[in-house]
Formats: sequence, structure tokens, C-alpha cells
Amino acid sequence: MLKKLKECEPDLIFITGDLINSDENEISPMLDLVKKLREIAPIYFSLGNHEIEYEKRTGIDLTEKLEKAGAKVLEEKFVDVTVKGQKLRIGGLYTAYIPEDYEVHEWGNAKEQAEFLKEMEDTERYKILLSHIPNTWMYYDTAATFDLDLIFTGHVHGGQAILPFGGGLYAPDMGYFPGRLSGVYEKGHTQVILSRGLGSNTEVIPRFNNIPEIVEVELK
Repeated sequence: MLKKLKECEPDLIFITGDLINSDENEISPMLDLVKKLREIAPIYFSLGNHEIEYEKRTGIDLTEKLEKAGAKVLEEKFVDVTVKGQKLRIGGLYTAYIPEDYEVHEWGNAKEQAEFLKEMEDTERYKILLSHIPNTWMYYDTAATFDLDLIFTGHVHGGQAILPFGGGLYAPDMGYFPGRLSGVYEKGHTQVILSRGLGSNTEVIPRFNNIPEIVEVELK
């Protein structure tokens, strides 16, 4: 994987969470990987459900450890950067649930999430959001609600097993045969890039006919 990433010659590396399993006991391989990735390009990281569940289980602050390893962790945060003369705003949000009147839900405080997104969209820079769970952006048209240019997301593993003519078999939080589970989607003026990722949830079903992927994106 490191060899392939080096061949891509990336300006930035984005990780949208679930770099470990929530029941993991040893996190040094994750941190070692981040250190090696940082030698290739700056890393921006948004937490996935496995990181969040790991923190709840162990009390260990993964954000602190990931940042010491070299990643910039973004959770309801954004940074402004300039890459090859291009001004970007990069933000991170585990996920969001809109409308705003859903004050508190299983994925956080909707009012706070909406306030963060409104603050993030208030710029002339090109706006990139890293957000682990795709449901909100894919199925509730929330991507079109805010002035975001590009959203990177994952979580659903491409459907675990991809069946001929049937598509992805299963996705977390969405059940069986939920529809398109990878690729580029247009939501208003926003593009949503949903990655199949590199791993799998073997407790549910092994990965089958579902090639792991590193997504390479060129902004023009």
C-alpha cells in the first residue's frame, strides 16, 4: 500500500476513519502507518465509528496519539491550507443528521453539526469535507443543503460482497442490498466520493468480489 501511495505522488492524504477495529488491543501498527504516510504527504484524518468506540471502551485519546504520529485530526474542525497555489478549506465531521430540529441523535448534536457546517461553508476557498458515515450525504440530500464542493466518505465497505447484477450485499446501518455503495455521486453542486476502502467486516460476511481501493483524486 505504501508503495502504491508513493507512486501516486499525492499532495495530501485523507483518511476517513476505521483505521483500526474497535476491539483492537494494540494500536501501534496504526500509529506506525500514520508516521510512514506522513513521510509521503500531509495527512488529514476524520474519525470513524471504530475509533470512537475504541475511545469509549478504553478511555484512550486516539486524537492525541494520531496527531503525535503526524496526522491532523478533524472533528467539527476545519483548517485553511494552500497547496500548489490553490486555497483549500479542509474539514472533518464524523457524520451529520439534518434537519436541525433533531437536536440530539445517535450521531451527535444536529444543531452543533449544522453550525459547524455553516461556519465551514463561509469562505471563497474550495471546500473539502471528510465525513466517515455516508448516509446523510447520500440519502438525505444534506450535501446539497450546504455549500460544500467535495465530500470524502466510506464506512459501508462497498457492500462487503458484490454480487453480479445485484450489487453490494450488505452495508452497516443500511441492511441488505442498499443500492450504490461506491463511486462518485452528484448532490447539487457537491461531489460525494464514496470509497470501498481497504478492509472488511468479517464478522458479518467476508469481502467478496470487492477489490480494496485507494482513491486518487485530481482537482482541476
